[in-house]
Amino acid sequence: MSEKIKILKMVEDGVITSEEALKLLDAVEENVEQEVKKEKIKLKGKKLKIKVFDPADNTKVDIKIPLSLINLGLTIGTKIKPELKEKIGDIDIDEIIKNAIDDFSETGNQTLVDIEEENGTIVKIYIE
Repeated sequence: MSEKIKILKMVEDGVITSEEALKLLDAVEENVEQEVKKEKIKLKGKKLKIKVFDPADNTKVDIKIPLSLINLGLTIGTKIKPELKEKIGDIDIDEIIKNAIDDFSETGNQTLVDIEEENGTIVKIYIE
């Protein structure tokens, strides 16, 4: 149950007054805004990098996507089409990004995928 619903339930049950509820709701909103700011700071300047090299035909792929853009896209996408969240299922993309960023903050580099095939093809996906 969300914090806001808990507060409204407390008003409904007569545990707190509407004035006290307003103060609590303001505090909850302020906490949410602070968390959003922290996440934006963590994402600022960080990129998801995808590199592929195939020595057989000398193909190279080097993609750099700002994490803030990925986060924005996921946020907008799930707001516009809420069933996307259901299709993703139990996988919490936001949590994966946050954990990767937290690990990045500690180590300076976070490798998500590192594959080297027998034929020499190399695939690396990491945050930098």
